[in-house]
Amino acid sequence: MAPEEETTLIDKYLTYCNSLETDIPTASENLDTDRAAVWYHNKHEVRDRFALYKLWCTRLMDYLEVWGPARLMSGMRIVV
Repeated sequence: MAPEEETTLIDKYLTYCNSLETDIPTASENLDTDRAAVWYHNKHEVRDRFALYKLWCTRLMDYLEVWGPARLMSGMRIVV
């Protein structure tokens, strides 16, 4: 990997993925709040945060040109 690519990998993708991953568990701290004054809690916050995390992980794999299990099975169907 070129030095510029390493910098992009560390400063952008890994930083974002690590930050987003740690935000998922803490999103559950406010799940009991449905409405407070004019503020409304996003009932799908954990799901939304996880989707954002998966998006950045996928972008990281694209950047590294790595095929993870989700990519390898994306075009496959499992029949039981």
